Amino acid sequence: MRMLLIGLLFAGIALGAPTIKEKPKPKERVHPGDWVLIWNGSKYAMTLGDKGVYDATPGNWYGNWHFDPESSRLTICESCNGLTWSTYTWEIDAEGKGKCVSWAVNGETKEPSWGPSIAVTASADKP
Repeated sequence: MRMLLIGLLFAGIALGAPTIKEKPKPKERVHPGDWVLIWNGSKYAMTLGDKGVYDATPGNWYGNWHFDPESSRLTICESCNGLTWSTYTWEIDAEGKGKCVSWAVNGETKEPSWGPSIAVTASADKP
């Protein structure tokens, strides 16, 4: 009888215990595919490859990219000539607009407020 009571006690505790809810994953605002990148008002066709490869035209811009859904930050490291490399990080809002939070050219950090403003939109709006 004692074991039955102990069993019922543990069952009651288990059933009454709160469940741990898993934190929902942040929305992937930027993902691999074709995009329009509006850079300081100018449109570029941008491709974000599934293995982090990045390219944009007009021009011959290439490099790599990473999007962190936890912070909603997009980082692009790019070059047009292979001699000068720039790395930009933007916070991307729900509309796809980005505010520059860090910027460097050949490893030299620049003032983020001087960095370009961007917006990323679906490829249906391709220039």
